[in-house]
Amino acid sequence: MAQEETFPPDLCSPNYYILSNDEVPGPLQFPASGKGWLFLGVGSPHVLHALAEVMRQCGISRVVFLDNNPRQLGHLLRLLRFIRESSNRADYLAHLFCGEITEEAREALDFVPSAGEGSIRGARQGGNDDGLWEPEQRFWSGFHLDVDLFERMYGRKVEQRPGGLLTSQGVVGEISRCMLTVACGTKERYPAWPFTAGYGSGFLRDEETFRGFRSALGDIPLSFVTDDITTNCQRFFRYFRYQPIAFWASNLFDEWFAERYPGIRELHKEIVVMGTQREPHFPELDIYLIQDERSTWPVPRALSAGPLRRRPRLSIHSRTFREVACRMRGTRNLEVVNMPEWIARDGGRSKLPCTEYKMLRDLEEKGLDGRYETVFLHILSGHGTPRAWFREGLPALRSRAARLLILEHHPRSPDFWNARGLLSPEDIREVLGEEDELVHIRGNRPWVRNFLMVYDK
Repeated sequence: MAQEETFPPDLCSPNYYILSNDEVPGPLQFPASGKGWLFLGVGSPHVLHALAEVMRQCGISRVVFLDNNPRQLGHLLRLLRFIRESSNRADYLAHLFCGEITEEAREALDFVPSAGEGSIRGARQGGNDDGLWEPEQRFWSGFHLDVDLFERMYGRKVEQRPGGLLTSQGVVGEISRCMLTVACGTKERYPAWPFTAGYGSGFLRDEETFRGFRSALGDIPLSFVTDDITTNCQRFFRYFRYQPIAFWASNLFDEWFAERYPGIRELHKEIVVMGTQREPHFPELDIYLIQDERSTWPVPRALSAGPLRRRPRLSIHSRTFREVACRMRGTRNLEVVNMPEWIARDGGRSKLPCTEYKMLRDLEEKGLDGRYETVFLHILSGHGTPRAWFREGLPALRSRAARLLILEHHPRSPDFWNARGLLSPEDIREVLGEEDELVHIRGNRPWVRNFLMVYDK
């Protein structure tokens, strides 16, 4: 590694957490068939364990790390580089703790049991250490710390002890001395607050999980946002409101933080409202809250990231837009409608991200300016567009977009038996040929209400 990459000046500082002490007993549980998820998390190092648990069960389309401390996000980037450059979990620990792991220490790691599936190992208080203390001690007896490398890497003094590395930090949590550990177990074993790598859980659960996590990170867009969590979280929630969201909040929702950051209370309130409300109140957020067990504020079952989750069913409108949103591509998209009151009610702004709103008649009169990455036709036949328009309009729009989405009421749905002139998938195929994907969307009753057809270039 190049010198300037390994020791960036801003990260040779005590003003961020090297490791976390969050404990998530679990089990974290998400829909196995989930796709198009947004993962949003504050920048504590345990966010990577939470990400691995979500990634193991769901299809994630985007990851956003958000923190008001740029050094914390910089350190997170460094941890991700350690993962990328490590062939196994022991190599990762060697990078992290700045030393050499002997054969004796590697053998000790084999005796660290895996945590329960869906749980994340942290610093327990007053509890049983789950048999972790003995392999922890064996690991450190076989670890050769490079003190100079550690101090140049992290900008902090360090001392190796039987159960970990004793070092200092100056962070918002006001814990000035801490122990860096492999798997920790319980706080009572240590002379200072233990912070742990969480070995045996999350992305360090086993070698297969570590390799899968390292590989998957290269396929998912990662964003790092330095700003006020209490204002920017809401923006992300509203922007991605048609995607299922996994939110790693660490121990943010607690009186201790609320006293220092007044916006925390309002953020918690808004999450609860959006995560429990239903039509006619929008947005209906499908959010799974993941947090440290020390967070004291009650969370409704609708937000639970576990088997007790009880979120009221999303309305047909939110479920339909979820199917559309996860198939939008790019940053220059167009939604075409034939309902002027929709545009007026929405203030001229589409509910979909990176998407312009346009009335069909304006499109016919003025045409399109350039090409779009996705064009979405929103219930045109169902709102009175003549069948004759589709014979010329569909091919013309398909030629101007990399992807064409066509959403219509299904003519065979009992909900629309009295409707006239509705297009069927067969009618659209006669014009455009075979689609790349056909999605049937069920309504509030046990039958298909809408269909969505996808055409790629």
